[in-house]
Amino acid sequence: MAAAVADYRPANPYPGKMPRSGQPFSIELAPVPDLLAGITPKLRPGAIAIGFALEEGSTSQPRAEAKMARKGCHAIVLNPLQTMDSSTIDATILFADQREPCSPGPLSKAEFARRLIQIALDLWASRQGATP
Repeated sequence: MAAAVADYRPANPYPGKMPRSGQPFSIELAPVPDLLAGITPKLRPGAIAIGFALEEGSTSQPRAEAKMARKGCHAIVLNPLQTMDSSTIDATILFADQREPCSPGPLSKAEFARRLIQIALDLWASRQGATP
């Protein structure tokens, strides 16, 4: 599942260009629907779901693990916040079945994507009882 574009959106979008008034104003935000959490209960038997968690700080892994459980994912890519402004990624892949986390190391985003596809295939194959 591709990472979410945003976690929140304007609750009451203005239907055009808001004219300048010179006065401060606030924008109320509402959460966007969690597409991954809505899809995982509907997966076919044997299918897998891998999510993404953009986190920072010492609580990043527990937060990603909680997100993986809450969304019903089989794995989650724990991205450090620095990924946003970088051409490389140094993410950790966590697995719901408690297997050892995988950290392929700093890679270009394209190389990481290739590795993640292979990890997804391996995870899928393990759920099928075969090897890809």
